[in-house]
Amino acid sequence: MSRREKVLAGVLLTLGVSLWLWHVFHWIIDPDETQHMHIVWGWTQGLAQYRDIFANNMPLFHLLCAPLFAAAGERADIVSVMRLEMIPLSVVMIVCTYAISRALYSRRVGLWAVIFLMWLGPFMFVALQFRTDVLWGAVWMLGMTALLSGPLTWRRALVAGFFAGASVAVSQRTVWLLLCVGITLVALVALVPELRSRLSLQQAIKFIAIASLGAAIVPLGLIGFLVWKGLLGDLIRWAFGFNAIASVDSLRASLWWWPVFLVASALVCWGAREMIRRAPSLELGVKRAAVLLFTGSFTVVFWQFSPTLHQGVLLPTVPLVMALLAPLLLALGPVWVVLLEIGVLLFAHHRFRYEWNPRAQEQLLQQVLQLTDPGDYIMDRKGETIFRRRPYFYALVAITMHRIDRGEPLDDIVDRVIATRACVAVENLRGFPKAAQEFFQSQFLVVGRLRVAGHRLTAPEPASMRPIPFHISIPARYTLVTRSGVAQGHLNGEPFREPRFLDSGQHEYRPAKGEIEVAVIWAQAVERGFSVTWR
Repeated sequence: MSRREKVLAGVLLTLGVSLWLWHVFHWIIDPDETQHMHIVWGWTQGLAQYRDIFANNMPLFHLLCAPLFAAAGERADIVSVMRLEMIPLSVVMIVCTYAISRALYSRRVGLWAVIFLMWLGPFMFVALQFRTDVLWGAVWMLGMTALLSGPLTWRRALVAGFFAGASVAVSQRTVWLLLCVGITLVALVALVPELRSRLSLQQAIKFIAIASLGAAIVPLGLIGFLVWKGLLGDLIRWAFGFNAIASVDSLRASLWWWPVFLVASALVCWGAREMIRRAPSLELGVKRAAVLLFTGSFTVVFWQFSPTLHQGVLLPTVPLVMALLAPLLLALGPVWVVLLEIGVLLFAHHRFRYEWNPRAQEQLLQQVLQLTDPGDYIMDRKGETIFRRRPYFYALVAITMHRIDRGEPLDDIVDRVIATRACVAVENLRGFPKAAQEFFQSQFLVVGRLRVAGHRLTAPEPASMRPIPFHISIPARYTLVTRSGVAQGHLNGEPFREPRFLDSGQHEYRPAKGEIEVAVIWAQAVERGFSVTWR
């Protein structure tokens, strides 16, 4: 590398690190992040994942994050604090990218592969988020590094197997990764006759057995923990069974893509063969081809079988793709590539500028902690209020909504809210089933970023002092307020002076003279400084 290139690389690395740290505190909040934090919070409160709190993920990530979460405590900026825990995992993926690129090509290629990866928007934005996929990608990349950064030995097979097993404990999607590894091995044997002569069946069985031994270590430990907690059956039901129907439907809906995938698969096999032919050695060519075959088959498998497609599922493979593309990108000119990636970053900032941001999330959590006690229930979409239990078990994720649309009896949100006397819900009802939206719009009032039980009372005619009937769905303490303060009329025939407990059912309020706009509202909200958003 020339001195000029080293300076350029150093500047880009420094700027890349600075940009990453800035995004930790300023990039938009993904709903998956708060859902995972809610699960972690559950573990810190003695609640069991799957049994007490909905989760359709493997539990290792949440268990490992629980100590830091408990140390941080209930604080409004918890998202930024927990995102800091993702930085070391992102560093692991970056270092592994360098190690693999250096082993496949050169140190120069490894350095630029890291720079291209750091400036790649889809990788940056997902790798800094608090989500299972970050640990999943880091652990998987460690296993791939063990396999690709040197000659295949039984020690490397054992280490790679260990990290593959750890990946299973982090995400059930590892099943698809392992399937892609199998596809890659079969394709390599078919494409490279020399492998059949160099590696005997006995040797292959030995390596597979050693890798399997390493792979069993973490899952067996996790299974033992879940058996001790009595959660093994719940794990199978929710982490695997709950997603199964959506996976089958995804396959059925995308069958027309198969011709495209067959052509793409043929091109990947041709490219792998060319890599082997042009490599300086057979061993190096096989490793390069293995990376291409693995990432290609992964793309096909996930597109066909995954019920939800998002950038997080790409974390185990994007670094490998960058390791392959780095030599081609260097040929185009590193400056032009980085400028292109900066353009993508600017587009992403423009595209998502109206999405949920850390400051909005902090405001929501500040209001949650101010308004509610630890024992209060809050209805949200999938755990964005983090520190409080949800009255409804299922998170309103894409798979849940898919199953509701299929006609499964999962939409009992209104019944659960009433049964648990949950007087608080989030203000943003996007993603809720229609019946739940109508209930919260009619039976709850907006106070800041939350809704609380209550509704505005409409007089039969302006300035009328005749009784106004209203219905209470959730039994609780309520107060009546006007724009100027506490209402002064008569509630159920008695003068209203202070909050009262109202049972579910019909009630009536006779407004005092001059009271035009009146609202009945959960008393705790007013007592803690919240006011009705009059619209």
